[in-house]
Amino acid sequence: MINFLLVNSKLSSFSEMNDYFNEKNDISIDAASSGEDAFKIINSKKIDLIIADNQLSDMSGIEFVKKCITINFMLNCVLTGTKSPEQFHEDTEGLGILMQIPPKPGKDDSEKLLQYFNKIQKDILNLKK
Repeated sequence: MINFLLVNSKLSSFSEMNDYFNEKNDISIDAASSGEDAFKIINSKKIDLIIADNQLSDMSGIEFVKKCITINFMLNCVLTGTKSPEQFHEDTEGLGILMQIPPKPGKDDSEKLLQYFNKIQKDILNLKK
């Protein structure tokens, strides 16, 4: 089972993504409406991918990711946003954020993210061989 954590103060923004992932039999979804609520979940179970809004109710998405990597530097994180690829890279360099997705990700965005995540997991397994 793969465990995803959705973090957004307006979780309805992730409704299409949540619906898409819920159709998959091997994905478990948790949700949190703030960074602090998310940390409680992260500390209580294994999380494979965090999908967080660029601005949470209690901190920015970048602040959230910085705190996440102090808990587990191997966490896979994705942020929402509308920045150019260059600006996003500049703002998040060194944080290991996989990608930026739209603030209201749809089915296509979710599918691309899942494909990218699966590729990374496959690459990691191949490295361990």
